Amino acid sequence: MYLSNITDIDHSFLNEMLKLSYSHNNLGFGFPRGDLKDVENEMNENNQKINDCFYMIKDRDENLGIIGFMEIDIKRGIIIGPVMKKKYYTYENILESINQLRYMYKYKEKLISFDVLKENTQLCKVLEENGFQLASSHISMKMKLYQNKPYAMKSDKLICTASREAADILLQIDKLFKETLEDWVEEDIDSLYEYIEQGYEMAYLLHDDNVAGAIIWIWFEKLGYGRIEYLAVAKSEQRKGYGSELLDFILYKLSTALKGEHLNYFYLDLDARNEKAYNLYRKKGFEFDYSDNVYRSY
Repeated sequence: MYLSNITDIDHSFLNEMLKLSYSHNNLGFGFPRGDLKDVENEMNENNQKINDCFYMIKDRDENLGIIGFMEIDIKRGIIIGPVMKKKYYTYENILESINQLRYMYKYKEKLISFDVLKENTQLCKVLEENGFQLASSHISMKMKLYQNKPYAMKSDKLICTASREAADILLQIDKLFKETLEDWVEEDIDSLYEYIEQGYEMAYLLHDDNVAGAIIWIWFEKLGYGRIEYLAVAKSEQRKGYGSELLDFILYKLSTALKGEHLNYFYLDLDARNEKAYNLYRKKGFEFDYSDNVYRSY
């Protein structure tokens, strides 16, 4: 078995594998939603190309499946998939394709993340026995937004959108995230600039002229869905409803600008231990989608 770069003639097989990834449990986990055209649109919005991120899993001249690797920055990347034809989807083949991908990127000394559905206990065990360490457990939630049915915004606080020109605000958001989010420990203000360049939006809530809460999200208008990346409220300002008001702000903003031809789903991930946040999202209309374990390895 070996990995090969995807060429234009492989795109029909890639599309077949993308469809397969949603027809079987635990297959193709992490792949962008939709068919090949949808995936290309999403990746274009993130300034990435399919041929740079996906690889064919091959045995001699036969195509077994696909696996992907998306670089977050110069230090980190995420394994996407793998997804294979059902008869080839064995744990040995999964592990072999992952290890080959790790070897390809080893010289870059990247921290590699790999998401596995929590219910796939056997694959979790295989990864743990082969050098992957459990980093965290997440819950994914989703909410359907309806066209011509604007979400009610109840906030009476000053909520503003952030831009790359507002360096002082971005510094405050970076500080806020470092103090409240475990996932932001290795990030800095440059990460905020990268999110802005990739099309993400940011909003923040002010209290006494200081940033009391902030949220980062993205909406793929052509695809009709989006996701929340980060939401945080300063420790000194918690239990005041600020997180709820930030959610109301973006849900109202999105629900008034929907396109009728799409399903219009909004997604988010949160730490499985964060019961308070889970209950907040449930109250706002989000529902449980799936849970996963995140494994990491150099």
